[in-house]
Amino acid sequence: MKDVLIINSDTEFFRNFAEYLGMFYGIENVVTTADKGSAVQILKTAPFDMVILDLGMSGADAALDDLRRNHPKVPVMVMANEGMDTATSRFKDRNIRPFLHMPRDIHGMAQQILEA
Repeated sequence: MKDVLIINSDTEFFRNFAEYLGMFYGIENVVTTADKGSAVQILKTAPFDMVILDLGMSGADAALDDLRRNHPKVPVMVMANEGMDTATSRFKDRNIRPFLHMPRDIHGMAQQILEA
């Protein structure tokens, strides 16, 4: 079973996505939060197998830096509205999983979570 933390301001979509992961993929422990501060607190209290981070939200760069510094072994998958080349150059030295581009592909997201 995977434990997944999703940091994204679109909390309604990701609550529904969490239910989808449980129903169709058996991933039942999905925690969602809308901001970096909450994510930092959540990561202090429980281990996660993967973190999904929205690059477009306020504080995304700081959240990613914090994840790499304090949880270097936790895979981080990022979602971006920007192009692949821009996103890759922006985060090439930060040890992150492949990018997911908007609009969201929930099946693709689920597959990457399972592969983490």
